[in-house]
Amino acid sequence: MLSKYCVFSGRCYLTEAQKAKVLALVKKIRPEILVLVVEMKKSNVKQSGTLVICKDYARKHMPCEGTNIILQLPRKDKGWKCRFHIRPSGTSDAGRRNLSLGNFVRDNHVREGEICLFEPMTNAKEKRFTMTVHLVHKAGIYHSPGERTDIGSNHGRTSTKMASAMDEPPTDGMPA
Repeated sequence: MLSKYCVFSGRCYLTEAQKAKVLALVKKIRPEILVLVVEMKKSNVKQSGTLVICKDYARKHMPCEGTNIILQLPRKDKGWKCRFHIRPSGTSDAGRRNLSLGNFVRDNHVREGEICLFEPMTNAKEKRFTMTVHLVHKAGIYHSPGERTDIGSNHGRTSTKMASAMDEPPTDGMPA
């Protein structure tokens, strides 16, 4: 059922509970384009983290040349400009697609083992390419930093940005 809505990046091994949460989130957002599901690795979350995008997915759903891609969280105005690079022919790993994650990971407290759903956005009027990133944190609960949602909590994080989220006790799961 998940393959109807999303594509999993290489080395993305989800538990059945994580798959259920991803499916529930994907059904809620109802993407127009298949989302890319990534289990974040150490190489993705370090300071100069990059994400290798599967060639087949990138060819179908992403720009055909190197460019800047704007990452954003759902219902947020802020965007993070990230560099999308395609290795030229004649080089090792020709055609490999990398997305430099810049400050996105740091600003949003994304950690190794957490799951990100990258949703390409369709907007013919804009000349820039945008992806909405939906976060499923290690405990499997979706949230946007600094925001309470109807399907999860911030699990007691203590950053200043999250102060308003900590006013309420965390919930422990998704509604049935």
